[in-house]
Amino acid sequence: MAARATPKRSIPVRAAALAALAAAALAHPAEPGAGRAEVAPGALDLPASFRDAVPLIEQESGQYYVRGRIDGGIETDFLVDTGASYVALSQATFERVRAGSRTAVVRQIVGVTADGRRRRVPIHRVAEIAIGRCRLRDVEVAVLRFADRDILGLSALRRLEPFALTLSPPRLWLSDCDEP
Repeated sequence: MAARATPKRSIPVRAAALAALAAAALAHPAEPGAGRAEVAPGALDLPASFRDAVPLIEQESGQYYVRGRIDGGIETDFLVDTGASYVALSQATFERVRAGSRTAVVRQIVGVTADGRRRRVPIHRVAEIAIGRCRLRDVEVAVLRFADRDILGLSALRRLEPFALTLSPPRLWLSDCDEP
């Protein structure tokens, strides 16, 4: 009996019907992968509009991270979290961003974290977040004093909608990018 090949599948993601990829509290990103995807969208039955593929970095915990840049120079690994309302930056990352560029305080909110705690969280606006070749301008970010990682949440992902996640190969496929 011949073995059957498992087809490569994609998961189209729409902001209205998103589920969280992960929320474990102690995982840390590994060294990021480099380069652009080598798989064409057509090979995965994705629409042609999904031109930009950004490698995802899978952790042992099952969480996925993506390499990004804030305001042109601050590199970080973002946890891809479709259950997070905002892009969230750790205090350490935010201090690096604030030292090199201008940020604007937008408002304060009371947020509920993955562990159920309610916390006051400042929302700032950063000039740009880049994921692969895609540039998002004037992005609202939550600054989390208690966090040890940065999160790519819906305040950025909604602006890239529609997008898709593939797990084999692990990629974030983007379709609505502003490029320089």
